[in-house]
Amino acid sequence: LVLDITDQPVWLDADYARIVQIASNLLNNAAKYTPAGGEVRLTARVVDGWAEIEVADTGIGIPADMQARIFDLFAQVKKPNGDQQDGLGIGLALVRQLVALHGGALSLKRSVPGEGSIFQVRLPTVEALVA
Repeated sequence: LVLDITDQPVWLDADYARIVQIASNLLNNAAKYTPAGGEVRLTARVVDGWAEIEVADTGIGIPADMQARIFDLFAQVKKPNGDQQDGLGIGLALVRQLVALHGGALSLKRSVPGEGSIFQVRLPTVEALVA
């Protein structure tokens, strides 16, 4: 796990437990789909009044035919050997809903099969809400 986090305070009008749930779900997914020896990176910064949180991994990636559906309820990426992953396939759908409830957006920024994925969460900072 590599952390690249701003050292400046970031103020959000948010439910702490739900923000932890968002980050932990994305990190757990990244770890689950990244083989031993791979890398998971958490980046947090403020850009133009938005808190941007990215979780990147060097895992199996998401096949092109799944990328449009990855946020759907019960959608799951299969392991390279064809087996289904553990879990119910509700994590990313839940994360997307929680992010939206905070006025933000969740996106799959990049995913290449065999090279990994980058998920991005954008949440308005308090300064952005006031402006």
